[in-house]
Amino acid sequence: ANPQWGIYLDDYTLVESTQKTQTSERIDHTFTYQRRDRKIGEGLYLLEVVVSGDKTTQVWPFIKIPEAFTRRYEHMRSTNNTISSTASLLMMLLYMIGGCGFGLYFLTKKRWLLWKTPLTWGLCIAGALMLASFNQLPMWWMYYNTALSLNGFFMQLCLTFFISFLTQTLFITVCAMTAESLTRRAFGSHPQLWKAWGTSTASSFSILGRTLGGYLLVGFDMAFVILFYFVSTRFFGWWTPSEVLFNPNILATYAPWFSPLALSLNAAFLEECLFRAIPLAGAALLGDRFGNKKRWIAAAFIIQAIVFGAAHANYATQPAYARLIELIIPSFVWGWTYLQFGLLPTIICHFAYDVIWFSLPIFVSVAPYTLMYKAIIILLTMVPLGIVIYARIKKGSWHNLEVTDLNSVWQPAAVVEQTEEPTLTTHEAAPLGTKTLALIGSLGICGIVAWFAATPFTHDGVTITLTRNEAIEQAQTFLQQNNIVLDQPWQTLPRMCAIAKPPIQHKFIWQEEKALYPALLGTYLQPALWNIRYAQFEGDVVSRAEEYQLSIASTNDIFRYRHIIP
Repeated sequence: ANPQWGIYLDDYTLVESTQKTQTSERIDHTFTYQRRDRKIGEGLYLLEVVVSGDKTTQVWPFIKIPEAFTRRYEHMRSTNNTISSTASLLMMLLYMIGGCGFGLYFLTKKRWLLWKTPLTWGLCIAGALMLASFNQLPMWWMYYNTALSLNGFFMQLCLTFFISFLTQTLFITVCAMTAESLTRRAFGSHPQLWKAWGTSTASSFSILGRTLGGYLLVGFDMAFVILFYFVSTRFFGWWTPSEVLFNPNILATYAPWFSPLALSLNAAFLEECLFRAIPLAGAALLGDRFGNKKRWIAAAFIIQAIVFGAAHANYATQPAYARLIELIIPSFVWGWTYLQFGLLPTIICHFAYDVIWFSLPIFVSVAPYTLMYKAIIILLTMVPLGIVIYARIKKGSWHNLEVTDLNSVWQPAAVVEQTEEPTLTTHEAAPLGTKTLALIGSLGICGIVAWFAATPFTHDGVTITLTRNEAIEQAQTFLQQNNIVLDQPWQTLPRMCAIAKPPIQHKFIWQEEKALYPALLGTYLQPALWNIRYAQFEGDVVSRAEEYQLSIASTNDIFRYRHIIP
């Protein structure tokens, strides 16, 4: 019995023991014990003890998942992935080859392609993603194989990040270039996207309305998602785990506020160009050429919603088509918004919507500096509105959008030289009525209020109150108490960890005996915690292979201690 670990072997029966002789002639033993007094369905409470030579190097209580459950879960996930893969194939055929491929050929031939501004956006967004990768270096170090040289490992990371930067720049540029150029050709009443943030254009009522409308749409989307999950889980028994939306590992990065913003900007800009603008603008142009324009747009309107929802179906939800159904209505709303007002409001809405989800770990955290992180996230999310307000201050007044800022006025340079100056006629879309604007604004505000009122902003896991330095200090105290001295060249590598692998243990308990979940966190189930790794980056291969790992969940609570011996 070991009261420190809360383990009493009197409750267990030895069910398996193995012995292995290492090349150094050290004999290692592994003992597996099973609890006699309890089980969860076919799941078993097991305890594994590893003795390396004369040292106890691992004590691990865990849940033995029955093979039938694992096979059922894998079968379930295969359906999710099949739907997502089918959508990805359709996206490649329709949007990339059809939209971008033929679209770029058509636009280049007609001299309608603008590439400099899309390239700038591509460089900025891909650069932000590369910085987000460097921001995650504290987590990358946890996977450093000390058999490699320190410089070699770091150079591999840098090379990987740079190659990703180049490919992402090319992909984003092509999608943005195609989407904007097709929109400029297809929808003359929309403002020119690349001029939207110019001082004269941004201070217009049209750009102000599109910016505010983008933020208000977030309220509608949040209200719809809350209602959808409330109905589907309460009345239809759908299963929608939130783990894919909640990643507390971002709290261990250098700048936790940066990654949610970078990922959201990339998703909003790229997906609205690829899933909304390219199919809908392409359908409008095909309708102009072959007739039945409304039918072309209607068909593309439905397809874009289905493909967008199915592309996100790889989430672990049940039934497998749950995400497809969930995203149909938002896709219709974003598609309608694009047809009426262009890309600007849909990108702003998508960006703010994703920021809310990606930054949830920060907004529910009480760790030091999170208040500052929250303020930074909110301020940077409101940058589009800040640009509009700044333009208004600089201009001195709000005004109607100039006709020269509309897509319908733009002409290729070669055509302008051969023709007379075009007659400037307004093609501005008919403004929405006062009652319609009031209804839209009211729904958006009600959605935001409903979201705040219905969201508990809590979680079912263990709240980490330790700071990085406190976790390191507690680990050092544990080592000193056990006469373990780790001076130079040992390196201390702290990381905040989410649910440890295999996460299927958490899924199994939550599905079979949800009431047991809180009691098992911190014993048989690993909660979110600090993982302090001690490793050597210098010396020979043998010395670099040895390391220590301590998992700390709260003050005076060493959840797990592991000593890896070469």
